[in-house]
Amino acid sequence: MRLATLNVWGLPWPASREGSERMLAIGARLSALELDIVAFQEVWTESARRSLREAGRRAGLAHAWQHGAALGGSGLLVLSRARFESARFEAFVVRGFPHRIWHGDYHGGKGFCLLRFVGPDAAFTLIDTHLHAQYVDDEYDDEHPHRVAQIVQLAATITKLGDPVLAAGDFNMREGRPEYGVFMGLTGMRDAAVELDRREPTTLRSNPYRIQRDATREDRIDYVFTRDGDGHRLRVRSLARIFDEPPLGGPAAYSDHAGLIAELELTPDAASRAPEPEVAAEELAARELAAGRAAAETRRGEQRLAAAGALAGAALASAGTRQPWLSRRRVLRAGLGAGALLALPFGLTNAALAELAFPDEVHAFDVVAAQLAELRSPGAPGRR
Repeated sequence: MRLATLNVWGLPWPASREGSERMLAIGARLSALELDIVAFQEVWTESARRSLREAGRRAGLAHAWQHGAALGGSGLLVLSRARFESARFEAFVVRGFPHRIWHGDYHGGKGFCLLRFVGPDAAFTLIDTHLHAQYVDDEYDDEHPHRVAQIVQLAATITKLGDPVLAAGDFNMREGRPEYGVFMGLTGMRDAAVELDRREPTTLRSNPYRIQRDATREDRIDYVFTRDGDGHRLRVRSLARIFDEPPLGGPAAYSDHAGLIAELELTPDAASRAPEPEVAAEELAARELAAGRAAAETRRGEQRLAAAGALAGAALASAGTRQPWLSRRRVLRAGLGAGALLALPFGLTNAALAELAFPDEVHAFDVVAAQLAELRSPGAPGRR
């Protein structure tokens, strides 16, 4: 079978550019690629969904999966030539910071879908996903633990599957980073680009949309992974980068990412078994989750202090405006009143973050840590 994956950068204007034109250009390529499955990410507008689904039908990809509304509904879209037997979506528990609205990750409803395909001789599970983005250099990346938690949650699901597994999407992680090691070690997945020695970046300096954002580095963050199952092996026969050239007579580029196309083969093997998690990956994951939880606790404490300080300042300023000795100093009284008004919303915002957002973050890390503990436990449920 032939599979493609692409982050289509299908955000509303002005967060992305030339959206309608780019979706039409992507759709126009599907027939020539002769795909059996295509896994899209960042399909975050209804018009992008509609355009890609219509193009998929023209290319013989008549079956589609999507989750919820466009905005807030994960941004995932899978088109398939064959009907899938079952489908489900799992939202990430740890999903970023709600107050960083400009990032969009927390409010985008990110997660992963699992589609099970059953043929006459074998079955396999397809996973399409899009992990939390990295917005700053490694040294300043305080959202790194969120990606690790998402990887652990994804791995906890994969390890319960007895089928061969094919995972594709925008993983927003680089080979050599802790989250990559956690994913590979917990799931036993194989990186198709490594297997075939086709390590090519998927975010390119030459991309015109990235040039406009002053991008200075190229990264390989889009992947095709495979894993054998009980009684069957899943192998990648070829892998190539696609959607990396400007469309003819169209927009500047298909997306701000390049895509991948893979040719795969599913073969019976009575000796094949789904792999077990590696102890070293489990230990690394546990340390990363503990660090993420500790950071969330620290943020909660800092927000509480900031809220207390701002609310106290607002109270003092407000009280000062009512002192009799200030009745003759109208300018000062007005300044104190303005200070109270300015400090109050700041204090309330920090109080809300401290008591609503960050406790939720701490709890989310606890949930994922419990998933990891179950995965590590000798009495963990068997694969299904």
